[in-house]
Amino acid sequence: MIRRSLFVVSRRLYRWFDGQVLGRLAPERAARARVAIIWLGHLAFPKKIGEPDPALLAGVRRLTTQAEPLPDWAVAEMKVQADYEPLLFPSSQRLPDYEFYRIPHEYEAPGHVYARLYARASRTQVDHVIFVPWLKVGGADHAALLHARVMSQTFGKRVLVIATEAGDSPWAERLAPGVRFLEAGADLAPLDEAARTQVLARLVLQLKPESLHIIHSVLAWQTVRHYGLALRQSTRIYASAFCDDITPEGERISAARLYARDSTPHLNALITDCASYAARLAEDTGIASDKIRVLYLPTSISPLQWQSSLTASPPRVLWASRLDRQKRPDILAAIATANPDVQFDVFGAPVLSADAAALDALGASSNVTLHGAYAGFDSLPWRECAAFLYTSEWDGLPNVLLEAAARGVPIVAPAVGGIPELLGATHPLLVAPWDSVPGFNHALRRAIGMRAEPAHLAIEPVQQRLRQVHNSVAFEAALRLAFGLAPAAPPAPAPRIRLASNNP
Repeated sequence: MIRRSLFVVSRRLYRWFDGQVLGRLAPERAARARVAIIWLGHLAFPKKIGEPDPALLAGVRRLTTQAEPLPDWAVAEMKVQADYEPLLFPSSQRLPDYEFYRIPHEYEAPGHVYARLYARASRTQVDHVIFVPWLKVGGADHAALLHARVMSQTFGKRVLVIATEAGDSPWAERLAPGVRFLEAGADLAPLDEAARTQVLARLVLQLKPESLHIIHSVLAWQTVRHYGLALRQSTRIYASAFCDDITPEGERISAARLYARDSTPHLNALITDCASYAARLAEDTGIASDKIRVLYLPTSISPLQWQSSLTASPPRVLWASRLDRQKRPDILAAIATANPDVQFDVFGAPVLSADAAALDALGASSNVTLHGAYAGFDSLPWRECAAFLYTSEWDGLPNVLLEAAARGVPIVAPAVGGIPELLGATHPLLVAPWDSVPGFNHALRRAIGMRAEPAHLAIEPVQQRLRQVHNSVAFEAALRLAFGLAPAAPPAPAPRIRLASNNP
């Protein structure tokens, strides 16, 4: 760690010195200085900095206020290479567009990283690669687990999931049997962005999977943007996008918004899990709507249906999600304050961002119990709660709502993202606008009142949509169509043995 830090500091000092001092010297003096400095760097870091070539360094010019022309050796080499690629010919029209910057002397580090990752990834044949940043708590992570399982178990693909960001992946243990997991983030982290994309592209080109699927990995998006034309020669490319994020300034941001427009020519399909986000992507980015596929994620309706106790006092309300800014714990705190006769069971923890003031307010509320992270929906006390409360400023189609709906729990939620697609635009417990605390209070009171009256208006239409749209058969059919897949071949029948007969 100390040696790597010294290398990084030394490299930054050299680049500063090269730009501020050597670039102002006469070419001969600058070249001699570069040779001396790089020799010292090679002696100190022999595995990262190669031996300097004085003949090449003599022609190096640091790009400052005015671009330097290409040296003669580069022009001569381009003429030779033009026999293989005519556009490399250094004509008088093209030469002014070329700038000579510097020669990379530390390029062996990406090679070492690639060698390590390829050795671990290529132990068995790979048919399908899924790129994720990590596997943690979240809807996109749940979708990645689901896609990996169906591709492996339904379609018989040999699936490799690659995590591209440094960090823990506690949900990796939830991958289906037979799905392999490659933690690549720690290896890639020391490299710069350009080198990381080169390593990832070379890995795919060497593995030659039939298809790859990007699920929230920014690095994989960048790789496809730069090298998609090469990758798609042997691999079909897909990406999933579920929801934008919104900055405190109000800007919508996401990997799809940043990279899909440039990457679309290389994508076979851009996949999302709700029609509302598909329409927004098409409208805001100009991506052709026929390139966007909606794959509603499946869920199973639980045979143990909700039956809230008529005598429970005070009535209990369940809230479960990430305690991040997006989920508006401040709105939850305001609702709890306005309903002191209701007990709120709050499950979850901050994952991406935390609102300290809102968390303090929740912790100080006498009618709020903060339970922390949870292991799964069935670990929650949903059978004892009168309603499931969901607060969010923006969203796609939250998986936690699919799970609550599958169990028949009345859902109070804002009309944002794909939530109206699940609950229905006229759902009696849908709240608009998303920050209307009085609207939440009214819907919550109505949900609590359903303990003493038929709740079918809030439950049965939602479960009907689950049966029609959010089922495994529909999901597998949509996945088969989007990825051009065939079902896994059934096992070969046992050979029929013909018994000998004594009859002529």
